[in-house]
Amino acid sequence: MVTDLCTSILFVLCSAACVWRSTQERRRAESALRGFVAKTHTMLASIGEAVIFTGPSGHVEFVNAAAERITGHSATACAGKRLDEALRLVREDNLEPAHLVADQQDGQAENGSPVGMLLLRSDGKEISVEASSVAISDPEGSSDMKGHVLILRNTMREREYIEDLAWQASHDPLTIVMNRTEFELRLHSALETTQDGSRLRCESALMVLDIDRFRIVNDTYGRLAGDSLLQGVGARLEACLQADDVVARLGCDEFGVLLPNCSQQKLQDVSETLRACLSDAVFTWGTQPYTTSASIGVLNMADLETGASAEEALRFADVACHMAKRRGGNRVQLADLQDAELIHQVGEVSWCGRVRRAMESRDFCLYVQPIVEISSDGSPEAHSGCHAELLLRMKVGSSDEGVVEPGLFISAAERYGLMPEIDRWVVRTALERLSCVETPCFAQYAINLSGMSIADERFLDFVREQFSRSGVRPGLICFEITETVAISNFASATRFMHDLSGLGCRFALDDFGSGMSSFGYLKKFPVEYLKIDGSFVIDVVNDPVSCGIVAAINDMGHAMKCKTIAEYVGSPEVLQVLRGLGVDRAQGYYVGRPIPWVETERTC
Repeated sequence: MVTDLCTSILFVLCSAACVWRSTQERRRAESALRGFVAKTHTMLASIGEAVIFTGPSGHVEFVNAAAERITGHSATACAGKRLDEALRLVREDNLEPAHLVADQQDGQAENGSPVGMLLLRSDGKEISVEASSVAISDPEGSSDMKGHVLILRNTMREREYIEDLAWQASHDPLTIVMNRTEFELRLHSALETTQDGSRLRCESALMVLDIDRFRIVNDTYGRLAGDSLLQGVGARLEACLQADDVVARLGCDEFGVLLPNCSQQKLQDVSETLRACLSDAVFTWGTQPYTTSASIGVLNMADLETGASAEEALRFADVACHMAKRRGGNRVQLADLQDAELIHQVGEVSWCGRVRRAMESRDFCLYVQPIVEISSDGSPEAHSGCHAELLLRMKVGSSDEGVVEPGLFISAAERYGLMPEIDRWVVRTALERLSCVETPCFAQYAINLSGMSIADERFLDFVREQFSRSGVRPGLICFEITETVAISNFASATRFMHDLSGLGCRFALDDFGSGMSSFGYLKKFPVEYLKIDGSFVIDVVNDPVSCGIVAAINDMGHAMKCKTIAEYVGSPEVLQVLRGLGVDRAQGYYVGRPIPWVETERTC
């Protein structure tokens, strides 16, 4: 009896101890759980991403502070509501309501995959977000979902940054209108061929506008005034055009306009409206008002051949614009694709582009043609000691046979201001090559220079620098300048010749007799050679007038202590007449054709 009582008491005590221990463990677990939940809530409240928890039924159970800020709804207002009621998300592409949790449950959305959305805030504003939903699985491994976690990331700054970069890439920062790159893309789209072969361009027109007297504004008031003028022009052009028309700044003071839906009558009206709009405008810089006008080239794109490129369209409109400027400016010039003058100038523009590409691709090369003494028996003497002219060629293929002579591209290079760069290339290339040979093939090398280079004050310093850098003896070089260039740029040419003559360089007046023939100026130039224009030399056998002119130039050259050189010597008969007249040297196909310049014994 006593034993049973003791056993019962012991069992009760053990049970009480177990209950007490279990209670303590449960309290510690609850305390730990409360601490974990508190830490989790604190962590979720402090992070920058918006986090929303829902239960298995899809009702909101938790909203962190970032989610409150981004949605504009408080956690209290969202608690207990269905996610679709508490949060208004729409898809960016079609603005249809988004149901991330439902789509995920139906397998239409990947678990945790971010999707671009628009969030409609409580204040009515729309912001871009990246939304992703993650299902909370049962930790015991059952297929039941315990809820979902929705994470929202504000992408407004990223979107604004990308949009800003895109805007900068497609717009001119000064005038705030479209830039040339984007304009050419729009023009290309207007010229595209549709699937059925019809042309989108049939109702499109292109304009190129060039500001008249823009350089005067820059030179008189300064570049800031010029910038202000360009900004005003851009604003006025946009104000005069319709919403679907495109205006862009193509270059310094050149603008382009694309009219995607434009009949022939509308084209005339719009172009005249733009001309008058700029002509009537009064711009102010400081307290000084000034006016301007524009020359406008207009191209009806329906006139282009099928397959025409944006570059070709711009070329026609640009040439028409330059024609308007040459005819007095402040006028509209329609690009007539049958006009011979327009076609000729478009060809020059095309050559201009080819010259630029040749300079970038190093597709220029030099040929050499000998200039020989005329012996007493009328035959050219041996090349030993003679001098030669370096001739520019432009490669059009991979071999040296595919070259273009300068007569086809020099006029375009002169018109578009490319000659100084070409002359620099010739001088630099010639001196670099001569610096690498111990004994040159010729006693002297002639290099042609353009009027633009002679008038450029920096060119003289460039030539001096090239002689200093290469170490080539200046007496090895003879610079050829045409008579017209020398007289047209008298002051610059005189300084250039005298300065380089002081170094030891030689000079020749090229094409003598074809220019102004202002013989009184010749005494001012330190010239050692007169090159008789080939147009007289060609006819010297059969034309007494040409023969007399050659004789007169030869006598005058000798009186000036100059040696005379006859160009275009193409036959033994011509050479014989020149010998009889006492001409000193000859150059032409009969005495030596141009060949690629290679400094080897074979060339000599």
